[in-house]
Amino acid sequence: MRFKLRNAPSIGSIAILLAVVGCGGGGGGSSLGLSRVKVDAGRSAKATITSAGGTISATGADGTIYTLTIPVGAVLLPTEIGMYPVTSIDGLATRTLALTNGFAGGVHFTPDGLQFNSPATLTVKLPAGIDSSALVVFGYDADAEGLHDGEAQANGQTLSFQVEHFSGFAALLGNRSLTEVEILNLMLLWHVELDAALKNLGTDPNPDAVLAEYGQWRAFARNGPWPAAIRNSVRQQMSGGVATLDDSAAEGLRSLISSYNGACIQQDDVNQAIQVMRWQRRARGLGLATAARQLDLQTVLDFLCVKVKVDAQFPATLQQNQSGTLSVRTGYSINNGPTKYDQQMAVTVIPNFATDNATRGGLVNDGQHDTFGGSWTRAGQQPLQLHIVARFVYPGLQPIMAETYLSAGGQAACNTDPSGDWSGNVTVTVLFNGNQFETQNLFRIIRQNGQYSGVLGGRYGQNCAVSGTPWTATSFDPATGVVAFRSPDGIITGQLGPGCGPNGSRYLSVSYRDQNSRTEGTIYPASCP
Repeated sequence: MRFKLRNAPSIGSIAILLAVVGCGGGGGGSSLGLSRVKVDAGRSAKATITSAGGTISATGADGTIYTLTIPVGAVLLPTEIGMYPVTSIDGLATRTLALTNGFAGGVHFTPDGLQFNSPATLTVKLPAGIDSSALVVFGYDADAEGLHDGEAQANGQTLSFQVEHFSGFAALLGNRSLTEVEILNLMLLWHVELDAALKNLGTDPNPDAVLAEYGQWRAFARNGPWPAAIRNSVRQQMSGGVATLDDSAAEGLRSLISSYNGACIQQDDVNQAIQVMRWQRRARGLGLATAARQLDLQTVLDFLCVKVKVDAQFPATLQQNQSGTLSVRTGYSINNGPTKYDQQMAVTVIPNFATDNATRGGLVNDGQHDTFGGSWTRAGQQPLQLHIVARFVYPGLQPIMAETYLSAGGQAACNTDPSGDWSGNVTVTVLFNGNQFETQNLFRIIRQNGQYSGVLGGRYGQNCAVSGTPWTATSFDPATGVVAFRSPDGIITGQLGPGCGPNGSRYLSVSYRDQNSRTEGTIYPASCP
């Protein structure tokens, strides 16, 4: 998660750096497993959050109130979340200590590494006398690792942050006695040391410590706790250094990810994938998780050694008001090897066109259930559709998931071209390399006076080159069944009829590109126009 307060002025003779500490266990409460982060366990708060969302609040000894609001659907299964006010942090960089006058405060979240499906919001209500505009914000991972700057919204006595996963924050008092020259000298010497260390990050025995110092340096360089004139001068003079260290850190993180991914394959060990995902989270916290740097989540998942596997069984054909029983078996494979079932997996089923369209979910491989199932009834003329999502339960692996789509309907009369004037919206299932991954009600085709037109709206896949823009049908030849769709980057041609696709539906077989020009796929309307 990333957050940063902008234009932070001083308070009297000091500036304060606030951080909200998350991920990992607890310091003052050793039961949380932390060694560097010390927490006030007596002021902690816990609550079990379901898919309905919820709110948790804890208050520090100084009166700071921390409130975490989790939206609907942010977690799929009931999850116990804890909040612990932080009293101190050990092991900060030597130069950080030289630039500050001590720890101010924070809050720590559990469980370590929890990933939200949609961001939660942390609101921090500060004690009287401290204005949020006077704060500079840091974040970090795990046990005070990977300290970095970020973004936050400030309003008087209140700060708010978006929380994508449980990362950390720290609060320090700025050293206001330093002159601009002293600050710049410290920052430049620190930069030289970090540049050398980051270039050797892949082989460093303690890469966490190197990244932690890098994140601290960058936070001071971009938004240090000094008077506005000094802060702006330091930011300007350090801008080139920030870019240099960003490049070095990104190169080092790619090396670490590649190394652990290789170890995962060689050792056939899912624990190595946990490390891959940890370094990707670190890249996100540092603002380096971009596609250009090959550190964004999708790129890392594309090349990850571990893939989730789903075997879902459901009747292919159901008549109206007829019920079918679903059975889902899910596990994972390493390097496309045999499927393993030694990790707990969460299964979520999202139905459409059923008599009950409520989302259902459960655990498998948990010692009690090998499969997840249920019964659904087709409600009307539209084929019943089931969107199945399977992912790891272990927090560090939660982003690794698989989706599949099942459709059950009667035979549709699609073997001949419909006569007369008609129009219809068609539910479209998209397949990438043979794997179903997305269904949307966005395909519309119209016949009027013997002429055909249509629109493919929205996006097909996370990396489509025409994402977010309409595809307009420019022609349709009933004799050959060829439809031409014009997109912003050219003509896309495909086959609509005259035969039938799965379950008697028409199909549109299309060759198209993603942003990496590596994907071809097939679009199947789930019913006739």
